[in-house]
Amino acid sequence: LRFLVAGLSLILLPREPSLAPATVCRMDAVTKAARRAQIAKDVAAARRDQQGVALSKLEIVEKLNELPAFAIVGADKSFVPLQVQDAAGETTVHDVAVIWTEPQEAQAALAQARAQRPDAAIGTLPLGKAFALCEG
Repeated sequence: LRFLVAGLSLILLPREPSLAPATVCRMDAVTKAARRAQIAKDVAAARRDQQGVALSKLEIVEKLNELPAFAIVGADKSFVPLQVQDAAGETTVHDVAVIWTEPQEAQAALAQARAQRPDAAIGTLPLGKAFALCEG
């Protein structure tokens, strides 16, 4: 059978005899329910985006927690304070804990940190936790 609906061709093929009608209906109902749930989620996200509703801090932390972050830690797993350069290239006098999102950058910093503290190692933590720790 062939139908023309709003300029689109719709071809109906006979049902495969290997699938019982009840099975086809159940699969369709499950598929439709999953599709409806995904559409509802997408619509809610689109409405939030259109309204400009910001994520809460908790929502931001939860999303960021899916990403790893890397820090230089001591044998006791506490942050090792590092001296860093400011934008002008001057080394700061304040010791700070530095968090990297790239493991190669943390590895390069580890080599420098071990010169001052031989027990230094790279520790990992969720990026959301690092974000939460940095908020003052």
